[in-house]
Amino acid sequence: MNKVLIAVFLISIFLLFGCISKDREQAKTKCINLCLIERQAHIDLSKGPCLSNHLMDDWVCDVAHYPREKIDNNPEYQCKSYVNGTSHHFVEVTPNCTFIRAI
Repeated sequence: MNKVLIAVFLISIFLLFGCISKDREQAKTKCINLCLIERQAHIDLSKGPCLSNHLMDDWVCDVAHYPREKIDNNPEYQCKSYVNGTSHHFVEVTPNCTFIRAI
């Protein structure tokens, strides 16, 4: 009986992490593409604006600098749905649309 429970637990963990990884990759791609669209429209990304408060379910897309600059900590430019806890994951890209991280 214990072996069955352990097997079910391990399978559940693998499925959960597989879904998270898939969502992270999809969010990363969407955020980079959104950034590129904004750049093509000549939107100023130098201050590190939030590009989307709802990139995907529970994900936001934010522009930041790498390495981080003081302006990146300014709540005015951060994604409100992440700051207020509505969304729990974010993707950061540079003003040139280079991927920084996804959490």
